Amino acid sequence: GRGTGIVVVDGLVDGSPASSSPLARGDVLSAVGPPGGPYRSVEALPFDDVVEALSGERLEIRAKRLVKKPTVQLTVKYQNDERPDDRFRLYGGENIRRAMLARGVKLNDPLARRFDSNTLDGGDCGGEGTCTTCAVAVLDGADLLSAPGPQERQMLAPHPRWRLACKARAGADLEPGETADLVIRVNPRQHAEP
Repeated sequence: GRGTGIVVVDGLVDGSPASSSPLARGDVLSAVGPPGGPYRSVEALPFDDVVEALSGERLEIRAKRLVKKPTVQLTVKYQNDERPDDRFRLYGGENIRRAMLARGVKLNDPLARRFDSNTLDGGDCGGEGTCTTCAVAVLDGADLLSAPGPQERQMLAPHPRWRLACKARAGADLEPGETADLVIRVNPRQHAEP
């Protein structure tokens, strides 16, 4: 029967054929077979079955390299500190607006006016970057965000520390396994500066 585990390379024996291979500590064995195949999957097999699959004379081993995604620790502050801060872990490249909405943050500012109309009505554009209902003030970690486009820069010109959450991605340039901190305030129009 199939198991539920994986076999992770913990080390390579000096002088063995594997020691000169690209295998590295942390790789996961995926399939084994004679040179050129056919290959037998060893994923989720019981350990004894994996050992048996590795018992051939000449084998090729297929492996998967697990890479820890970069993460951004997002701290969300609320207007006038009405509620305690929320903290979320985002993965590198994640969209700020989608991440916050998925975690239940009330993001849309009712005082915001749509950029693409001359009405005074508020209105959420649905993440298209044509309103400013999702504007956030970046208090720390602005360098972690994707660069703003020309329309966003124009819309938020009076507020250089603000970003449209719908257009900002966090930590896309971080290295695998790297972690960084980002602090934002939602609904910055409603926050009374000291």
